[in-house]
Amino acid sequence: MTQEATADPEVGGAPLATGQSYRFKLTASNEVGSVESTNFAEIVAASVPDAPPTPPVQNFASTDSDRIRIEYETLDGGVTDGGSPILGYDLWRDDGAGGDLFSLHGSQAASHSILALAYTDYDVVAGVTYRY
Repeated sequence: MTQEATADPEVGGAPLATGQSYRFKLTASNEVGSVESTNFAEIVAASVPDAPPTPPVQNFASTDSDRIRIEYETLDGGVTDGGSPILGYDLWRDDGAGGDLFSLHGSQAASHSILALAYTDYDVVAGVTYRY
């Protein structure tokens, strides 16, 4: 049987502070006694970034009929990151027909560098307009 724990956004009666790291551990109890976990979960209190990053732009100097070079900027620190550092960016592209967007590069795709701020798209067809 699995139970889901819920908690108010407070620790020890004080509200959680955005950007602050908190450690949690679990104690299991029954009528015979209790046992504490020896491991801790460390969690940063954060919220979703306040605003999306600026739209990506095409680098025309590195774009030709076989590839499109896309570059984008980081979110500003502080307030816009939701109180926790940005862990990655996810670049999305449509199919060239104005259809649904799909994850091309970043945290949703297989990538070794989700913090990269540039991407070269080689899966393009000359004359087709793509949205990123």
